[in-house]
Amino acid sequence: MIKLVNIDNHRLFSDGLHALLASETDMVLLQRYSDGNHIRGMLNQHEPDIILLDMYLNERSGISIAKEIKQIRPQAKIIILSLEVNQAFFAELKAIGVEGYISKELDAEDLISVIRQVFEGKSIYGDEKTLHSTSESIMKNDFGLTDRELEIYKLIKEGKSSQEIAEILHRSVMTIRTHRKNIRQKLKSRIRNHDGLFD
Repeated sequence: MIKLVNIDNHRLFSDGLHALLASETDMVLLQRYSDGNHIRGMLNQHEPDIILLDMYLNERSGISIAKEIKQIRPQAKIIILSLEVNQAFFAELKAIGVEGYISKELDAEDLISVIRQVFEGKSIYGDEKTLHSTSESIMKNDFGLTDRELEIYKLIKEGKSSQEIAEILHRSVMTIRTHRKNIRQKLKSRIRNHDGLFD
């Protein structure tokens, strides 16, 4: 179970995030905060795996709060969310040890994917456009793969079996096999080599 804490003073966004995470079986939002004034107490009380942190709060910046979090609990992973992702901050955030810096305008499924990837040890920096390669865009726009199908397709290309993919995505093997069948049908007329689309 991925334990999360959200620090964000935008109530509407925070409420939406709470509703989104409530539907995920492998995640739990332990608490929501509107500021970063009580970091030590929050970390000691909840021991979160990941902290979703707004870049711009009323009294402190996300950069300042991230520094404090990493000093107190280095193992806690941080994903900073912002309406604007500024590359000028990349170097400083990476030096602090922040694992993610992404746009608040990400689709819900993309945000969930980022959370899982960060939990597994990856670092993700960039806005929605930089999170998807050109080839991924083609797979979605030209071949009609959904976000979930694209996620499964990437795992297939990594050599993962249906059982492994099911475990990674917390879905049933039957569901993954159905996705594989749908992917194969969509790619059938355009890609000759379908090796790996079935176990």
